[in-house]
Amino acid sequence: MRTVVIVTGVLFLSTLAFAAPQKRDVVSHYAVLAHAVYEDSLTAAKALQGAVDRLIAEPTEKNLAAARIAWTAARVPYQQSEVYRFGNAIVDDWEGKVNAWPLDEGLIDYVAASYGAASEENPAFRANVIASCDRRAAYLKAATDLLVDDLAWMAAQWASGGKAQEGLVKGAPDQGLTAIVTGMGSLSYGELAGERMKLGLLLHDPEEEHDCFSDNTHYSHYYDALGIRNIYLGEYRRTDGSTVRGPGLSALMAAADPAVDALRLASVQFEGSDSLDNPEAVFQ
Repeated sequence: MRTVVIVTGVLFLSTLAFAAPQKRDVVSHYAVLAHAVYEDSLTAAKALQGAVDRLIAEPTEKNLAAARIAWTAARVPYQQSEVYRFGNAIVDDWEGKVNAWPLDEGLIDYVAASYGAASEENPAFRANVIASCDRRAAYLKAATDLLVDDLAWMAAQWASGGKAQEGLVKGAPDQGLTAIVTGMGSLSYGELAGERMKLGLLLHDPEEEHDCFSDNTHYSHYYDALGIRNIYLGEYRRTDGSTVRGPGLSALMAAADPAVDALRLASVQFEGSDSLDNPEAVFQ
């Protein structure tokens, strides 16, 4: 009798463990992931802000290198947030403030002579409007402070009670799922595979490279793809090393059609167990 009870209990727990999540649960967790990734983006931007302040106060090669490292680190969580752009109007309307591209390089700073004498797409790219150390520092400070303000605003929209979070959680679940899938599909195909990869390869034009100045393009592509994976699996590894987990599209798909979910899981896997910590390995 005891054996029967134990077996019955195990079967019951197994059923609970593999029960399909409700659509609303998936949508709600999608908002939780958004808040986590934007909160991390804000934290990283504040670290960049500190590095920029130190560079302006003491413009040494060491502080310049530290500021560049801080910028690269700040891109890691931000790129994973781009999957929220196309399915959510509040993000798409705001996105140009923090990720303007392409831009007129000459309206920010000088470019090396080896970069070219002229550009049909960007006639001002060698204008060197700033043209002095003092103005360059003021521009860098203003741009960094504005970045922090903009990310603080977006993080608040996805917090409990925020406009973005409430709009999804209180709306129809199917509408929320449509936003999720639209964001994943639009980023992966038209934007990432098309605008950011295909055009650059076809045209061999540095202006088409995503991160023209920093040569960070391959990392940006990687973390865009990782953001799509995060949403499908319902998990996000935060910058402090912790992981946020919950019901994602994968769990919903597995309950409806395990074979299709298996195909999707195969498409979002990254080669190498350490690839999340060492994305450079993906490109070797």
